Order: sequence, then C-alpha cells, then structure tokens
Amino acid sequence: MRWTMRGRRIAMSVGALACVAVVAWLLWPEEKGKDTQYNEQTVAIMRRVMAPDANGVDVGAFEGTLTRPMTEIAPRGHHYAMEPQPAYAARLRSQFPRVDVCACALGDTDGTMPFVVAREDPTRSGFHTQDYPTPNEHTDTVMVPVRRLDDVVAAATPIRFIKIDVEGAEYLVLRGARETIRRDRPYIAFEYGKAGMKSYGTTPEMMWSLLHDDLGLELALMQTWLDGGRAYTKAEFTAMVRRGDEWMFVAFPAATPGTPGRRD
Repeated sequence: MRWTMRGRRIAMSVGALACVAVVAWLLWPEEKGKDTQYNEQTVAIMRRVMAPDANGVDVGAFEGTLTRPMTEIAPRGHHYAMEPQPAYAARLRSQFPRVDVCACALGDTDGTMPFVVAREDPTRSGFHTQDYPTPNEHTDTVMVPVRRLDDVVAAATPIRFIKIDVEGAEYLVLRGARETIRRDRPYIAFEYGKAGMKSYGTTPEMMWSLLHDDLGLELALMQTWLDGGRAYTKAEFTAMVRRGDEWMFVAFPAATPGTPGRRD
C-alpha cells in the first residue's frame, strides 16, 4: 500500500492519540485503586471517631459511597450530603431518606456559579476543567447553587466528621466552613493535590495556613493518623502535596500532651 504525505500525517496523528489513550488507560486504574484505598481509610477514621449519635457531612457525596457507611456507623446522627449534580442528588435522597441532602456545591460564598460536568467521568466534575484521566473527555457547563457550609449546618447540630472531595475546590469549602470548624472541632478527611493548585490558584502553604494557623488543626495522611503517627510539619505537608503521590489527608484537633493526635 502506498502512503501519501497526507496519509502519513493522519496515521502519525492517530498513532499519537492512541499512545495518549493507552497511557491514560494504564494510569487510570492505579489512581482508581488509590481512591478505593482512601475510601477504606476514611471509613476507618469514621469508625474511630464517630459515636452512634454523631453527626457528619459528606461534601461531594456523588453516589453515596461514603454517605452509606457514615449512616451505618452513626445511625442516630444527623447527616448532610452535598451534591451539586441534580440527578445524583435525587438518587441520594431516594437512597438515604434520613440524610439532609443539599443539591448544591459548597464554597466560601452564597450564590450561583458555573459548574463543569464531565460526561465520561462525572466524579471529575467541578467549578473548573482539569487534566482528565480519560482521553477526549466531553464536558457541559451548567449553573449550580453554591452555599457555605456554615449556612447549611445548624449551630445546634455539632459536627463530628466532615469528608471533602470536590476536585480542587476544597480550600473554598473550608473557608466557608470556618465557623463550624471553630465551634465543633471536627475531624476532616479532605482531598488536596495538584488539581487544586493548578485550577484554583491555591498552594499547600495556603491550605496549611487556613487549617493549622487559623483553625488550629493538625494535618497528616489518613493512614499515618490511623497508625498513631505524629502530625506533619508545614514543610512535610507542602512537600508531600507538591510531589503529588498522595492527595487525601486528615485534619484533626490538636494533640493532647503525650499523644500523636486526639482519639476522643
């Protein structure tokens, strides 16, 4: 078969796209496996700190993967699930009739904002586009309501545990939850990595300043906390975030003397 110059260029372009697709396909299962590991660690922390009547918040609840164990671990608690995609919020209401489901995104202000829905992988949806692991990801932009957690959670409902996984907007969510965090001193499992730094213009130093300096919480990897390890220093936390091989952390009340972190 003879190839024209144009044919060669097309073949080379197709080959390059195929290589990108193969690389994404190879890396994606590893990332998904990491997410499964993080979910297991999050549940382990909930089991450690939540009594049967404790109250929890699932920010970025999606299909309720972590809402369900929250309700099982604390069946008498008042729980909140935040999910801005209407179809998934409706499913959450159907599956968890006793959970207070808010079909909204959380941030540091009330209002409405554009929200980018990733069609092939809706878990990657958020306020901004990002480097999607699936090649040729198609997106739609919709307007969604945005609220502060401080305005959603009743002051009379002390929050024991918060999970935040919102594709880079975690810093905004935490800024909008400062009153709740100062009042209730919850344990917080939160995602933070390169997506937040790139898409939202935040830095690990900003996250450290908010959680540690402003709100008085210690930070560590979830498994480190579960193993009784010490809290990280600012240098350790910022270096770990920038390396990018870990992206799910726990913020917890400051340690009592002689212990790596409170387990009360």
